[in-house]
Amino acid sequence: MLDGVDEHGNPKPTPETAPLLDSVNDAEFVVTDEMRLDAANVVREWADSELESGEGFADRLYALIIGAAGGGDEDLTDDEADYAAALAELVGDYLEGKGIPSEDVDTLLEGDLEDNDLATRIHDALLDAMPQGDDAMLDDAEKFVWGETEENMLDATYRKVLAVRAGKKVRIKKRVAGTVRLTAAQKVAVKKMQRRAFSGTAKMKRARSMRLRRKLIG
Repeated sequence: MLDGVDEHGNPKPTPETAPLLDSVNDAEFVVTDEMRLDAANVVREWADSELESGEGFADRLYALIIGAAGGGDEDLTDDEADYAAALAELVGDYLEGKGIPSEDVDTLLEGDLEDNDLATRIHDALLDAMPQGDDAMLDDAEKFVWGETEENMLDATYRKVLAVRAGKKVRIKKRVAGTVRLTAAQKVAVKKMQRRAFSGTAKMKRARSMRLRRKLIG
């Protein structure tokens, strides 16, 4: 085995490079339906955000991602940090699907969600692309999770509800770690996002999708 690489051929971290390594592998990470649904819910809540004084749209997006991963006041666990980093990637995919230029999405994520001016421009563009009404929003999230056609849904079923993000550049550079303290307004936004995800309407939408998937595979 070559020096400086692991058994998979990936560079081993060094004291100098370890802080810069992504929390998910550059080559691939496993994506579940739940993760994609979380990403869609994050973007939906972000689109509806009413910021508090001194808060920017990048700040709010970061807070929603952390909240969806289970953080908020305590130190993030390794699993929560990894989930947040993977979720940020899926949020980027969702934004690109809404017509946000990939260059802007990459810049925002590669800047570790710190550029509030860029985030504001992305947010403004997103508002023009988001569907209107709860039913339309749920349908849109469903398409992001399972695909727009029955064929895509069937393919997702055969893949056992798992997809591998292989060969796609992981854009967020800084490992999400340590203590991330959400403000009171950000905590309210996270709770609102979670209530929407577990509303009766959202649950019935998911149940109908699951019934269709079972029907497709007999």
